[in-house]
Amino acid sequence: RLRGIDGLDRTLTGALVGLLLSSFVTSGLLGFHIQFLSSGLDLVVDTTTTVVTLFVAALAWARFGEARETIAVFQAASFLVGATANAFSTLVVLDAIDPIPGVASIAPGQAALYVSTTARILAAALLVVGGLGAFRRVAARLPLATLAMPPLSLVGGIALMHIFASDLPPLSSPFSVTPAGGSELATLPDSTPFGALVQASGGVLFLGGAIVARRVHRRERRRFDAYLALGLVFAAFSQFYLALYPGTYPGLVTSGDLLRLSFDFVMLLGIEAEARATLLNLQRANGDLKRLAGVEAAQAGLEERARLSRELHDGVAQDLWLLGVPFSAHPALENRHC
Repeated sequence: RLRGIDGLDRTLTGALVGLLLSSFVTSGLLGFHIQFLSSGLDLVVDTTTTVVTLFVAALAWARFGEARETIAVFQAASFLVGATANAFSTLVVLDAIDPIPGVASIAPGQAALYVSTTARILAAALLVVGGLGAFRRVAARLPLATLAMPPLSLVGGIALMHIFASDLPPLSSPFSVTPAGGSELATLPDSTPFGALVQASGGVLFLGGAIVARRVHRRERRRFDAYLALGLVFAAFSQFYLALYPGTYPGLVTSGDLLRLSFDFVMLLGIEAEARATLLNLQRANGDLKRLAGVEAAQAGLEERARLSRELHDGVAQDLWLLGVPFSAHPALENRHC
Protein backbone atom coordinates (compact mmCIF):
# COMPACT_ATOMS: atom_id res chain seq x y z
CA ARG A 1 0.00 0.00 0.00
CA LEU A 2 1.40 3.37 -1.05
CA ARG A 3 1.74 6.02 1.60
CA GLY A 4 -0.97 8.68 1.36
CA ILE A 5 -3.15 6.63 -1.00
CA ASP A 6 -6.40 5.58 0.65
CA GLY A 7 -9.63 4.05 -0.56
CA LEU A 8 -11.08 7.38 -1.67
CA ASP A 9 -8.04 8.16 -3.82
CA ARG A 10 -8.31 4.78 -5.54
CA THR A 11 -12.04 5.28 -6.11
CA LEU A 12 -11.55 8.76 -7.55
CA THR A 13 -8.72 7.57 -9.78
CA GLY A 14 -10.82 4.66 -11.02
CA ALA A 15 -13.78 6.94 -11.74
CA LEU A 16 -11.61 9.41 -13.63
CA VAL A 17 -9.88 6.72 -15.69
CA GLY A 18 -13.17 4.94 -16.40
CA LEU A 19 -14.95 8.10 -17.51
CA LEU A 20 -12.02 9.20 -19.65
CA LEU A 21 -11.73 5.83 -21.38
CA SER A 22 -15.47 5.47 -21.95
CA SER A 23 -15.65 9.01 -23.33
CA PHE A 24 -12.71 8.40 -25.65
CA VAL A 25 -14.03 5.09 -26.92
CA THR A 26 -17.68 6.08 -27.39
CA SER A 27 -17.36 9.67 -28.54
CA GLY A 28 -13.82 9.70 -29.95
CA LEU A 29 -13.45 6.34 -31.68
CA LEU A 30 -17.02 5.25 -32.31
CA GLY A 31 -18.59 8.69 -32.64
CA PHE A 32 -21.44 7.50 -30.41
CA HIS A 33 -23.25 9.57 -27.82
CA ILE A 34 -26.67 9.35 -26.20
CA GLN A 35 -29.08 11.99 -27.46
CA PHE A 36 -32.79 11.30 -27.82
CA LEU A 37 -36.19 12.85 -27.19
CA SER A 38 -38.06 11.68 -24.08
CA SER A 39 -40.03 14.24 -22.11
CA GLY A 40 -40.85 11.67 -19.43
CA LEU A 41 -37.23 10.68 -18.78
CA ASP A 42 -36.11 14.32 -18.92
CA LEU A 43 -38.75 15.14 -16.31
CA VAL A 44 -37.54 12.27 -14.10
CA VAL A 45 -33.94 13.49 -14.33
CA ASP A 46 -34.83 17.10 -13.46
CA THR A 47 -37.21 16.14 -10.63
CA THR A 48 -34.79 13.66 -9.08
CA THR A 49 -31.93 16.12 -9.21
CA THR A 50 -34.09 18.84 -7.63
CA VAL A 51 -35.08 16.63 -4.70
CA VAL A 52 -31.55 15.29 -4.14
CA THR A 53 -29.94 18.74 -4.21
CA LEU A 54 -32.52 20.04 -1.74
CA PHE A 55 -31.73 17.17 0.63
CA VAL A 56 -27.99 17.81 0.35
CA ALA A 57 -28.50 21.56 0.96
CA ALA A 58 -30.54 20.79 4.09
CA LEU A 59 -27.90 18.35 5.30
CA ALA A 60 -25.10 20.89 4.82
CA TRP A 61 -27.06 23.62 6.61
CA ALA A 62 -27.78 21.26 9.52
CA ARG A 63 -24.05 20.52 9.74
CA PHE A 64 -23.32 24.24 9.91
CA GLY A 65 -25.87 24.63 12.70
CA GLU A 66 -24.15 21.86 14.63
CA ALA A 67 -20.45 22.51 14.00
CA ARG A 68 -20.42 26.10 12.60
CA GLU A 69 -18.20 25.03 9.70
CA THR A 70 -17.56 27.63 7.00
CA ILE A 71 -17.56 25.12 4.17
CA ALA A 72 -21.00 23.83 5.18
CA VAL A 73 -22.59 27.25 4.49
CA PHE A 74 -21.15 27.39 0.99
CA GLN A 75 -22.13 23.78 0.32
CA ALA A 76 -25.71 24.54 1.35
CA ALA A 77 -25.76 27.65 -0.87
CA SER A 78 -24.25 25.70 -3.78
CA PHE A 79 -26.81 22.92 -3.70
CA LEU A 80 -29.63 25.39 -3.14
CA VAL A 81 -28.56 27.11 -6.36
CA GLY A 82 -28.61 23.72 -8.07
CA ALA A 83 -32.07 22.96 -6.72
CA THR A 84 -33.37 26.32 -7.97
CA ALA A 85 -32.02 25.74 -11.48
CA ASN A 86 -33.30 22.15 -11.57
CA ALA A 87 -36.74 23.26 -10.43
CA PHE A 88 -36.76 25.80 -13.26
CA SER A 89 -35.76 23.08 -15.74
CA THR A 90 -38.59 20.88 -14.43
CA LEU A 91 -41.11 23.66 -15.07
CA VAL A 92 -39.74 24.13 -18.59
CA VAL A 93 -40.14 20.41 -19.33
CA LEU A 94 -43.66 20.36 -17.89
CA ASP A 95 -44.60 23.30 -20.09
CA ALA A 96 -43.20 21.54 -23.18
CA ILE A 97 -44.93 18.16 -22.70
CA ASP A 98 -47.60 17.42 -25.32
CA PRO A 99 -47.07 20.49 -27.50
CA ILE A 100 -49.92 21.85 -29.62
CA PRO A 101 -50.48 19.66 -32.71
CA GLY A 102 -49.35 21.20 -35.97
CA VAL A 103 -46.46 23.14 -34.47
CA ALA A 104 -43.55 22.54 -36.83
CA SER A 105 -40.73 23.29 -34.42
CA ILE A 106 -39.80 23.83 -30.82
CA ALA A 107 -37.37 26.68 -30.36
CA PRO A 108 -36.84 27.33 -26.64
CA GLY A 109 -34.00 29.73 -27.40
CA GLN A 110 -30.86 30.25 -25.37
CA ALA A 111 -32.43 31.39 -22.10
CA ALA A 112 -32.88 27.91 -20.57
CA LEU A 113 -29.35 26.91 -21.55
CA TYR A 114 -27.95 30.11 -20.07
CA VAL A 115 -29.85 29.54 -16.81
CA SER A 116 -28.59 25.98 -16.31
CA THR A 117 -25.03 26.86 -17.33
CA THR A 118 -24.88 29.90 -15.05
CA ALA A 119 -26.32 27.92 -12.16
CA ARG A 120 -23.79 25.10 -12.49
CA ILE A 121 -20.84 27.47 -12.74
CA LEU A 122 -22.09 29.42 -9.71
CA ALA A 123 -22.66 26.20 -7.71
CA ALA A 124 -19.19 24.88 -8.53
CA ALA A 125 -17.57 28.22 -7.68
CA LEU A 126 -19.30 28.27 -4.29
CA LEU A 127 -17.92 24.82 -3.47
CA VAL A 128 -14.38 25.89 -4.36
CA VAL A 129 -14.59 29.23 -2.48
CA GLY A 130 -16.10 27.56 0.58
CA GLY A 131 -13.37 24.93 0.64
CA LEU A 132 -10.58 27.50 0.34
CA GLY A 133 -12.14 29.53 3.13
CA ALA A 134 -12.34 26.48 5.36
CA PHE A 135 -8.65 25.64 4.84
CA ARG A 136 -7.68 29.21 5.65
CA ARG A 137 -9.79 29.04 8.83
CA VAL A 138 -11.99 31.95 7.72
CA ALA A 139 -15.07 32.21 9.92
CA ALA A 140 -18.47 32.23 8.25
CA ARG A 141 -19.84 35.76 8.39
CA LEU A 142 -23.51 36.48 7.71
CA PRO A 143 -24.33 32.81 7.08
CA LEU A 144 -27.99 33.46 6.25
CA ALA A 145 -27.00 36.03 3.63
CA THR A 146 -24.39 33.63 2.22
CA LEU A 147 -27.07 30.95 1.98
CA ALA A 148 -29.82 33.11 0.47
CA MET A 149 -28.03 35.51 -1.88
CA PRO A 150 -26.81 33.02 -4.56
CA PRO A 151 -30.23 31.40 -5.25
CA LEU A 152 -31.99 34.78 -5.08
CA SER A 153 -29.46 36.20 -7.52
CA LEU A 154 -30.11 33.25 -9.82
CA VAL A 155 -33.86 33.91 -9.70
CA GLY A 156 -33.23 37.51 -10.72
CA GLY A 157 -30.83 36.30 -13.39
CA ILE A 158 -33.49 33.98 -14.83
CA ALA A 159 -35.74 36.97 -15.46
CA LEU A 160 -32.93 39.00 -17.02
CA MET A 161 -31.78 36.12 -19.22
CA HIS A 162 -35.28 35.71 -20.65
CA ILE A 163 -35.43 39.42 -21.40
CA PHE A 164 -31.98 39.76 -22.94
CA ALA A 165 -31.42 36.23 -24.26
CA SER A 166 -31.52 37.40 -27.87
CA ASP A 167 -28.68 39.83 -27.18
CA LEU A 168 -26.42 37.17 -25.63
CA PRO A 169 -23.95 35.15 -27.70
CA PRO A 170 -25.49 31.73 -28.48
CA LEU A 171 -24.24 28.74 -26.52
CA SER A 172 -25.54 26.23 -29.08
CA SER A 173 -27.05 25.86 -32.49
CA PRO A 174 -30.88 25.83 -32.81
CA PHE A 175 -32.88 22.77 -31.85
CA SER A 176 -35.99 21.83 -33.80
CA VAL A 177 -38.45 18.96 -34.14
CA THR A 178 -40.27 18.63 -37.47
CA PRO A 179 -43.17 16.20 -38.07
CA ALA A 180 -42.48 13.82 -40.94
CA GLY A 181 -45.08 11.25 -41.96
CA GLY A 182 -46.45 10.66 -38.49
CA SER A 183 -43.02 10.66 -36.87
CA GLU A 184 -40.65 13.37 -35.76
CA LEU A 185 -37.26 14.24 -37.18
CA ALA A 186 -35.06 16.05 -34.67
CA THR A 187 -32.26 18.42 -35.54
CA LEU A 188 -30.13 18.14 -32.42
CA PRO A 189 -28.01 21.09 -31.31
CA ASP A 190 -24.26 21.48 -31.31
CA SER A 191 -22.25 23.76 -29.05
CA THR A 192 -20.80 26.96 -30.37
CA PRO A 193 -17.11 27.57 -29.55
CA PHE A 194 -18.18 30.08 -26.90
CA GLY A 195 -20.71 27.64 -25.43
CA ALA A 196 -18.17 24.81 -25.31
CA LEU A 197 -15.69 27.05 -23.50
CA VAL A 198 -18.27 28.14 -20.92
CA GLN A 199 -19.49 24.59 -20.28
CA ALA A 200 -15.96 23.24 -20.00
CA SER A 201 -15.06 25.94 -17.48
CA GLY A 202 -17.91 24.67 -15.32
CA GLY A 203 -16.46 21.16 -15.54
CA VAL A 204 -13.06 22.42 -14.41
CA LEU A 205 -14.67 24.15 -11.44
CA PHE A 206 -16.48 20.94 -10.48
CA LEU A 207 -13.17 19.09 -10.57
CA GLY A 208 -11.79 21.79 -8.28
CA GLY A 209 -14.72 21.19 -5.95
CA ALA A 210 -13.93 17.45 -5.97
CA ILE A 211 -10.33 18.19 -4.98
CA VAL A 212 -11.53 20.42 -2.14
CA ALA A 213 -13.99 17.76 -0.92
CA ARG A 214 -11.21 15.16 -1.01
CA ARG A 215 -8.97 17.36 1.14
CA VAL A 216 -11.79 18.00 3.59
CA HIS A 217 -12.41 14.26 3.84
CA ARG A 218 -8.73 13.56 4.55
CA ARG A 219 -8.78 16.16 7.33
CA GLU A 220 -12.21 15.57 8.90
CA ARG A 221 -12.77 11.91 7.90
CA ARG A 222 -16.48 12.40 7.22
CA ARG A 223 -18.06 9.90 4.87
CA PHE A 224 -20.26 12.42 3.09
CA ASP A 225 -17.26 14.44 1.90
CA ALA A 226 -15.89 11.32 0.21
CA TYR A 227 -19.18 10.76 -1.64
CA LEU A 228 -19.32 14.45 -2.52
CA ALA A 229 -15.84 14.27 -4.08
CA LEU A 230 -16.89 11.27 -6.19
CA GLY A 231 -20.20 12.84 -7.17
CA LEU A 232 -18.51 16.04 -8.32
CA VAL A 233 -16.32 13.99 -10.69
CA PHE A 234 -19.52 12.81 -12.42
CA ALA A 235 -20.84 16.39 -12.38
CA ALA A 236 -17.62 17.58 -14.04
CA PHE A 237 -17.89 15.03 -16.84
CA SER A 238 -21.53 15.95 -17.26
CA GLN A 239 -20.35 19.48 -18.02
CA PHE A 240 -17.72 18.22 -20.44
CA TYR A 241 -20.40 16.25 -22.31
CA LEU A 242 -22.61 19.33 -22.38
CA ALA A 243 -19.70 21.24 -23.91
CA LEU A 244 -19.95 18.90 -26.89
CA TYR A 245 -23.64 18.01 -26.90
CA PRO A 246 -25.79 20.62 -25.13
CA GLY A 247 -28.94 19.09 -23.74
CA THR A 248 -30.83 21.73 -21.80
CA TYR A 249 -33.89 21.65 -24.01
CA PRO A 250 -37.39 20.36 -23.17
CA GLY A 251 -37.54 16.61 -23.62
CA LEU A 252 -33.97 16.17 -24.86
CA VAL A 253 -31.94 13.58 -22.90
CA THR A 254 -28.18 13.27 -23.44
CA SER A 255 -25.18 11.51 -21.97
CA GLY A 256 -24.71 14.54 -19.71
CA ASP A 257 -28.17 13.99 -18.23
CA LEU A 258 -27.36 10.35 -17.47
CA LEU A 259 -24.17 11.49 -15.73
CA ARG A 260 -26.33 13.86 -13.68
CA LEU A 261 -28.36 10.83 -12.62
CA SER A 262 -25.10 9.15 -11.59
CA PHE A 263 -24.28 12.23 -9.54
CA ASP A 264 -27.73 12.00 -7.87
CA PHE A 265 -27.18 8.32 -7.07
CA VAL A 266 -23.79 9.02 -5.47
CA MET A 267 -25.29 11.89 -3.44
CA LEU A 268 -28.09 9.62 -2.21
CA LEU A 269 -25.47 7.12 -1.07
CA GLY A 270 -23.67 9.99 0.68
CA ILE A 271 -26.84 11.06 2.48
CA GLU A 272 -27.47 7.48 3.58
CA ALA A 273 -23.85 7.14 4.79
CA GLU A 274 -24.14 10.42 6.71
CA ALA A 275 -27.38 9.23 8.31
CA ARG A 276 -25.78 5.93 9.34
CA ALA A 277 -22.78 7.76 10.78
CA THR A 278 -25.07 10.11 12.73
CA LEU A 279 -27.08 7.16 14.06
CA LEU A 280 -23.89 5.36 15.06
CA ASN A 281 -22.64 8.46 16.89
CA LEU A 282 -25.96 8.73 18.72
CA GLN A 283 -25.78 5.07 19.73
CA ARG A 284 -22.24 5.57 21.00
CA ALA A 285 -23.28 8.70 22.89
CA ASN A 286 -26.19 6.81 24.50
CA GLY A 287 -23.83 4.01 25.46
CA ASP A 288 -21.42 6.51 26.99
CA LEU A 289 -24.27 8.10 28.93
CA LYS A 290 -25.36 4.70 30.26
CA ARG A 291 -21.81 3.86 31.29
CA LEU A 292 -21.45 7.29 32.90
CA ALA A 293 -24.72 6.81 34.76
CA GLY A 294 -23.48 3.44 36.01
CA VAL A 295 -20.18 4.96 37.13
CA GLU A 296 -21.99 7.78 38.93
CA ALA A 297 -24.31 5.29 40.64
CA ALA A 298 -21.34 3.19 41.74
CA GLN A 299 -19.53 6.31 42.95
CA ALA A 300 -22.60 7.40 44.89
CA GLY A 301 -22.77 3.95 46.51
CA LEU A 302 -19.10 4.11 47.47
CA GLU A 303 -19.56 7.56 48.96
CA GLU A 304 -22.59 6.41 50.97
CA ARG A 305 -20.74 3.37 52.29
CA ALA A 306 -17.80 5.60 53.20
CA ARG A 307 -20.14 7.96 55.07
CA LEU A 308 -21.76 5.09 57.01
CA SER A 309 -18.34 3.65 57.74
CA ARG A 310 -17.17 6.99 59.11
CA GLU A 311 -20.27 7.34 61.27
CA LEU A 312 -19.90 3.81 62.59
CA HIS A 313 -16.21 4.32 63.21
CA ASP A 314 -16.85 7.60 65.03
CA GLY A 315 -19.59 6.00 67.20
CA VAL A 316 -17.42 3.05 68.22
CA ALA A 317 -14.47 5.34 68.93
CA GLN A 318 -16.69 7.50 71.09
CA ASP A 319 -17.96 4.51 73.06
CA LEU A 320 -14.46 3.20 73.61
CA TRP A 321 -13.35 6.62 74.78
CA LEU A 322 -16.19 6.76 77.26
CA LEU A 323 -15.26 3.35 78.60
CA GLY A 324 -11.74 4.58 79.18
CA VAL A 325 -12.79 7.61 81.26
CA PRO A 326 -12.85 7.10 85.09
CA PHE A 327 -16.28 6.92 86.64
CA SER A 328 -15.73 9.87 88.94
CA ALA A 329 -14.53 12.03 86.10
CA HIS A 330 -17.78 11.75 84.21
CA PRO A 331 -20.26 14.31 85.59
CA ALA A 332 -23.29 12.92 83.82
CA LEU A 333 -22.72 9.42 85.20
CA GLU A 334 -21.85 10.75 88.63
CA ASN A 335 -25.09 12.71 88.89
CA ARG A 336 -27.06 9.71 87.63
CA HIS A 337 -25.42 7.54 90.34
CA CYS A 338 -26.41 10.01 92.99
